[in-house]
Amino acid sequence: MVVSPLEQLTRAMRTVVTGDLQSVTTVRTADEIGTIAEAFNFMVRRVRELLDEVRQEQNRVDYSTIVLVTHGAMEASYCDRVIFIKDGELYNEIHRSHSQQIFFQEIIDMLSFLGGSRHAHELSSVRME
Repeated sequence: MVVSPLEQLTRAMRTVVTGDLQSVTTVRTADEIGTIAEAFNFMVRRVRELLDEVRQEQNRVDYSTIVLVTHGAMEASYCDRVIFIKDGELYNEIHRSHSQQIFFQEIIDMLSFLGGSRHAHELSSVRME
């Protein structure tokens, strides 16, 4: 069965719509369809690259959040999310949805509850600006 270049391009586009960003078209013609096919392939490659960049940034942000938690409640209160690990397993996760001062207090409360910070009582008396 012979498939026209336009049909090939349409199939590739439908595949991408389903979420398959590995799909490219093999249409190579010297007309407008070939130009569109080339632009389509470029666009799909660029979307894949952007998604990879977003994933890398997300991994970096997640790592930064975890590192900040190990430095103390004050530093962690500048994050948007704090993860608490107890006995090597995820215990709790809180998200900043209020002011930094309230988030700081939530962190102190969780540390006190877990008994994970010997300075939790001292830190709770720190005044937030």
